[in-house]
Amino acid sequence: MLSSTGITNKDYIYRQLKPYMKNKFIALLFIATCFNTHTLTAKNDSTSVIKNGIGISIMPMLSMPTYVNQSNYYNNTLKGSIGGTAALCQNIVLSKKQNFYLYTELGYQTNAYINNLPGGLFVGGNSATVKVINRNSNGYFSLSLQKVIFHISKKLGMFAGVGAQISYCYATSQIVEQAVNNNGQVTTNTQTYTSNNIPQQNQWAAAAVARVGFFVNPTKHLSLNIAPVFYYGISPQYIFTQNNPGYNSLGLNLQIMYCF
Repeated sequence: MLSSTGITNKDYIYRQLKPYMKNKFIALLFIATCFNTHTLTAKNDSTSVIKNGIGISIMPMLSMPTYVNQSNYYNNTLKGSIGGTAALCQNIVLSKKQNFYLYTELGYQTNAYINNLPGGLFVGGNSATVKVINRNSNGYFSLSLQKVIFHISKKLGMFAGVGAQISYCYATSQIVEQAVNNNGQVTTNTQTYTSNNIPQQNQWAAAAVARVGFFVNPTKHLSLNIAPVFYYGISPQYIFTQNNPGYNSLGLNLQIMYCF
């Protein structure tokens, strides 16, 4: 039916409802957009367990020199060594969704091992025992590919990684303690040697690295990681022609990192 203006009732009703329909559509679109944004944000937050970070790393460790080219006698007298590292460390996120990241260290490493030589007889019937303490000072760089295995929340989880380490020995020191027993009177002589002239074959060393550990994020920008770490000395022919076989080591690594 036409009105006096020539407009049908259907057109009249549509024109009256059009502003309300437009506002309703905009409202529905706004609600849908907010819902999608909230969903995506929650999804991203749930997968953003690891963040980029930088910090310090310290580690005490026990080592056993490989010394594959030494005599059996010399090897049997070495019972292992104690050592440690102190380094700057960094996390570089590769995939937030898969929780893959690179972990790097650049720092200082030292190993000290003790060689107890059996006693011997000297002129006059004197006997002596000799203890030799050798210490190596190294600079090193380590790189590992790591992944979060599982996490209870963004504040607590478990990770694992594998990688490699290259170290350069820039100084060695040696302390020789000789205890002489002369008719029940023991006299101890101590001599110390320090050298920066390291033979080329003893300067470089390489090791494969494996670690499994836990991370705790007490605050938004602070992360604490602790992990047992195993180092396996790599044979010279795989890395350098003049390569020190180095050490097989087991350490406990503590990392304190600022995350961003």
